[in-house]
Formats: sequence, C-alpha cells, structure tokens
Amino acid sequence: MGLKNAKITSTVGEAVDTAFGIFQELSDELHEWATGIEERQGQTDFYETVNGVADELEQWDKPNIPESVSNTPVEYTNDTRTQLTKAQRRDNATAALDAAITALKEDPQEEDETINGAEEDSSSDVDELIETLEQIKDEVESLDFPRVGG
Repeated sequence: MGLKNAKITSTVGEAVDTAFGIFQELSDELHEWATGIEERQGQTDFYETVNGVADELEQWDKPNIPESVSNTPVEYTNDTRTQLTKAQRRDNATAALDAAITALKEDPQEEDETINGAEEDSSSDVDELIETLEQIKDEVESLDFPRVGG
C-alpha cells in the first residue's frame, strides 16, 4: 500500500475547520470504541487509554478566526489513502493546523488594515490565535493513539 499524498489548497478558516472536524470524528470513534470495550471487558487499562485519548481530543474548543485572516490562503499535504489509521488522520489534521499557523505568521494583513485604530487589537488577536493553534497542535501530536493488539 503506497503513500498517496494530495496537495490541499484552502484558507486558514477552512483548514482550522477541517482539523477540528477530524478531532471530533476521532473523539467520537474512540468514545464508541471505549464503550464497546467496557461492555465486553469492564474498565480495563486499555479502556482507560482509549477513553483518555478521546477526552483529550474533545477538550479543545475551535478558536474564533478573526475575519481579517480567515480567508488567508494555505497549502498543505494530506495522506489520502482510503484506510488511514487514527494516528494518520490526526497527522492530516495537524498538517492543516500547521499550514494555518504558518500562513498566519507570514500574513502581512496587520500592516494593510487599520480601521479606527483596530490594528493593534487585530494583531494581538492573531498572535493569540497562533499561540492557541500551536498549543493544540503540539498536544494533539503528542497523543499516543491506542491500537488493537499493541
């Protein structure tokens, strides 16, 4: 099964939406899996691991994207094979977040837009968004997704 990558062209807003959609799907799947484990085996260590990763994924709320940067273009690569592991799907989501972070760091919009002195507020909102996305990306990348048989 060879690696199939696709170049994704999107916007900051869409990339963040995509990432958080994947996080929600993974969380839902893991909670469903944990429920099945609990019904068959009780609350084992494996159940706790699966449920814990699901809880980690759903702890973050999608941040608000300032309108001034929402349509900033981004490009990233995703693995497009049909049978991706949960970790590979997570990696696709973090690739989208990484592209959004990179675009936000490079976006000169603060220099171009000043509306009634709102430039400083916009810049601090973007800086806060970058910090939030970096924190979420780092924490999600550190999750060890459980697998059956290992």
